[in-house]
Amino acid sequence: MNDCFPQVLMIMVISLTAHLIFALAEFALLHFLDIKGSEIFSEIPSETTLILITSIIRMFAEFLVLSPIMVGTAWWLLHCVRGENSNVGFILICFSNMKIYFRSVVMRLLIGTIKIVVAIPLILCGYIEYALITAFAYESYRGGTYIALIVCCTLILICIALMYIWIVADFSLVNFIFTMNPDDKIINIIKKSVTAMKYQKARLIKLVCSFLGWIFTVPFVFPLFFAVPYASLSYATLVDEIIEKEIRKNTDDMFNKKTIARK
Repeated sequence: MNDCFPQVLMIMVISLTAHLIFALAEFALLHFLDIKGSEIFSEIPSETTLILITSIIRMFAEFLVLSPIMVGTAWWLLHCVRGENSNVGFILICFSNMKIYFRSVVMRLLIGTIKIVVAIPLILCGYIEYALITAFAYESYRGGTYIALIVCCTLILICIALMYIWIVADFSLVNFIFTMNPDDKIINIIKKSVTAMKYQKARLIKLVCSFLGWIFTVPFVFPLFFAVPYASLSYATLVDEIIEKEIRKNTDDMFNKKTIARK
């Protein structure tokens, strides 16, 4: 931790800065359209539509830039915990090759889509609970019925949320496996992650849950510069152990192929 702390801190700052730049760009675009909209458009869209369109544009651009950085960060963390090259510049390694860049974006898009599809029951249950709470506020004379329904819906929501976390944990190794062999088929990378996590999800979830107490440091920005690097390196260390135990022993040839690090 002491040897890598400055680099992890710098990576954290780079990621936060990237998010901030896109957020400020969205705000600036909204402000510009608010001032010059009547001159640019013959029909000015509603404020809600304008905000929605601008947010979509910002999220799309942010995704195209940050997805490869997330993969590059996984590459850096994996090699860092192994005591190998710790040059922070390697978090941008996916941008050095258009093929790898494109594949990293497609992989992140596919994983994101899967997570959204899996989250549909959770979203629906959350919407139903919101509707029940809203109805309860307007029909208080039937409070007993609504309270019972809200409690039941909350319990179901918690169960679905736990199931969602358990399923999503299957994809925890995807970024790391991709960096070891970026030429492998994306579907194979996902399958390897799912297979490797079959008996390791409890360990990973337990580690993540051990960091939940640090959420209380969010209002205080300074402690985050210690908590996030420590959590990132701890997570990468466990991932490396899982890869060694569940993947490398069965696919040693993967580490002999042309990887991102050797391009």
